[in-house]
Amino acid sequence: MEPFNINAEMTSSLNNLNGEELDIFAALQQEQQGQGPVNDEQIELYIYACFLVFKKMHSTKHLEQAIQQTEGWIAELAIDHPDRARRLQILDFLSAWMSQLSFISERDIKLPLLGIR
Repeated sequence: MEPFNINAEMTSSLNNLNGEELDIFAALQQEQQGQGPVNDEQIELYIYACFLVFKKMHSTKHLEQAIQQTEGWIAELAIDHPDRARRLQILDFLSAWMSQLSFISERDIKLPLLGIR
């Protein structure tokens, strides 16, 4: 799935999991990161899993985790690193989802206050 670089078989497997299963998978990925060095593919898989949990369970916590992980993932790269632009694309993608949520949340709060339903 764009902009993520996850192989099709893994993407398909993750998309077939329900929200709770995805949450467990993401937690296992996060735990693995805490146990020692991980590679870029593992980090990206964790970010993607968090995004899917957000989509399936409407969990803004997981979207925030994906954004924070992506920011850290970008920060470790040199400015001229060839993968930096793609990682920034992922951050933009995730941030756009967060912006949409903020807009919807504000709209849902303001419209009833204005008497609009």
